Amino acid sequence: MKLERILQNQGFGSRRQCRQLVELGEVRINGKVVDDPGAEIPTAGLVFEIEGEAWTYREKTYLALYKPAGFECSHEPKHHRGVYSLLPHPLVVRNVQSVGRLDVDTTGLLLFSDDGAFIHNLSSPKKHVPKIYRAELA
Repeated sequence: MKLERILQNQGFGSRRQCRQLVELGEVRINGKVVDDPGAEIPTAGLVFEIEGEAWTYREKTYLALYKPAGFECSHEPKHHRGVYSLLPHPLVVRNVQSVGRLDVDTTGLLLFSDDGAFIHNLSSPKKHVPKIYRAELA
């Protein structure tokens, strides 16, 4: 797959932005700068660096996050910070979605993915996936 396409798929911006990152020498593979955005790169086991930060190529993203209190499970929060502000920017650009939601004052495990079938299989009532909740009341 072309390097600029790999970067775009991983959430590093539009193809034009990714092409610029490559041309500016901000991308390294195996420790070497790659400055050709059209270079064909095999994705199996690919680890690359963007602006000095290591990133592993993933066709689909699956993420577990312990949500603290005070965060809304929304891309467009109204009254509190959004839970998506806790995620690395490339994952937000990649459009990961939460599997379900937790209220703003609730803490707990949230799963995120960009795999629509995975999200549907876990959150659809028709799939009967068991969920466990623990509540503490005054």
